[in-house]
This record gives sequence, structure tokens and C-alpha cells, in this order.
Amino acid sequence: EPGELKVVARRNGKIVAEKRIHTAGKPTRLELLPDRVTLRANGTDLSFITVRVLDKDGHLCPTADNRVDFTIEGAGGIAAVGNGNAATTEPFQARHRKAFNGLCMLIVRSDDQPGKIKITARSKGLEGAKAHLTSE
Repeated sequence: EPGELKVVARRNGKIVAEKRIHTAGKPTRLELLPDRVTLRANGTDLSFITVRVLDKDGHLCPTADNRVDFTIEGAGGIAAVGNGNAATTEPFQARHRKAFNGLCMLIVRSDDQPGKIKITARSKGLEGAKAHLTSE
């Protein structure tokens, strides 16, 4: 049954932690979360971008396995993609990746020249997402 689970931790009667989880709805959109937005323009610096498949309320869809296609423009390129699924046969050097448990990852490498890097993620039937990095 869909709903919310709330856990409250108390120490000596005082609330010390609180956590809520919600049942996810149908996947509706993607979210890109770069670990860093400024890279060194040395051709080897990396940004690890977590890709999340979310429902209309922003909850992670833990069973989503949507294929996500990536486009990179500017002073960088795709170093690798992944999703944490040890059984996958998808290549790591690709412009797409299927989500696993609602998640996948894009690793972007800087070029030798400084500039802006625009990342676009798309998936059929979902609202896409964009992220912007800078290589200095």
C-alpha cells in the first residue's frame, strides 16, 4: 500500500534524528547531481554526475530501469557511464546507460582547453535534465 514511513530517534526523550521515506510514484523526470561543477582544464579532471529517476513529487523511483541518453557540449566529454549493476553487459564507454534501482552515473572528463560544459540527459517518456560545468 502506498504511503509514508516516518522514524523518529529519541535520546532521553529528546528527538535526535528523524527520517521519512515515501512510496515512489511513476517515473516522470530525471535529475543530474554533479559532485563538482568546476574542473581543471587539463584533459584528465573528472566530475561524477549522479543521475536520478524521480516521480512527480521528487522521490527516487527505486525500480526504474529507464535508458538515459547523454549529450555533452563544450570543453569536455564522456569518460564513462555506469549504474552499479555488476551483471550488466552494457559498455562503460557509451553515450547512454540504463538506470539500475533508479540511478546511473555519468563521468565527464575536461578537455585541455578551458570553457563551459553543458550536459543533457534524456529518457523516453520522462522530462530531461541539464547540468553545467566549467573547465578552468
